[in-house]
Amino acid sequence: PVAQQPAVTSTFRSNVVGQVFPNIPANIQAACEDGNGQVMFFSGPDVRIYDINTGQVAGPIPASSAGLPDNVDAAVNGYNGKLYFFKGAQYWRYDIATDSMDDGYPRPISAGWSGLPNNIDAAVRTGNKRLVFVAGDAIYNWDMTTDTIVPGVGSMQRDLPGLSRLDAATTAGQGQPLYIANGQVYMR
Repeated sequence: PVAQQPAVTSTFRSNVVGQVFPNIPANIQAACEDGNGQVMFFSGPDVRIYDINTGQVAGPIPASSAGLPDNVDAAVNGYNGKLYFFKGAQYWRYDIATDSMDDGYPRPISAGWSGLPNNIDAAVRTGNKRLVFVAGDAIYNWDMTTDTIVPGVGSMQRDLPGLSRLDAATTAGQGQPLYIANGQVYMR
């Protein structure tokens, strides 16, 4: 079946995933820039690694080979040499320098991210040592310098008008977030 194409919004311009990221499937569930010029795209049990500079793609690689579950909900680079992966009520922490999962993971989201809900839909870095998490319509800003939520919860309807849901988000070397939903990449 062909995915329904969302309407282009007045706030964002969009293009299909495969035109922005050649050889990446449309059904992305999570995306994360690794800090080394590569973006990991999660789809079902697999991850594909897209090189920003060359456009080359490695994979599909089973997410389980890195100690991750199938169907990762969200992924984000935490500014601290760690990548974080979320699924349901749990999160995993991956060390970029050692290229390995940190010991003792997964852990409950509530144990490491006080105030964040379970079932995160998307996460992205914002460039100011903050991470943005989307869960349903709610948007949470996390300050990595204090490891706390910034007071006040945003909303998709108010803060990302025209996008009703997200499958993933990443900066992908652009500096500004790229939002992925329904096989489309949305950018400002």
